[in-house]
Amino acid sequence: MRRFPIRKLIADHFGEGSHAAIERFRLGDADELWDLIEDHKQDFSRSPVDVIEGAAPDYDVFEIEIWSTGQVFWIRANEFDDIGYFPSLKEARGYAENFFESYITDLAERDNEEEKE
Repeated sequence: MRRFPIRKLIADHFGEGSHAAIERFRLGDADELWDLIEDHKQDFSRSPVDVIEGAAPDYDVFEIEIWSTGQVFWIRANEFDDIGYFPSLKEARGYAENFFESYITDLAERDNEEEKE
């Protein structure tokens, strides 16, 4: 039987109590689950699932990365703390585009200016 990474993490961490833990998480008591994912999320992610570029100082570019483990997505960008957990790539991307809107717009404007020259 193939287990999803988070289910395996829960099983490994809680052992025989994993079914009760999953039920608590489903009922909304998920703080312990988020802490567990936070502590181990890099164990399951080898590369970002999506990348958006934003303008950095000195005409440089930085990457706004969306990572996932199973069906949990989060946003990572240099110089920023990891941002949130989202149940879908669409929601994570939408949040990233909104949160980093000024950087994305600045890069687009800079690219347009370069094309005009």
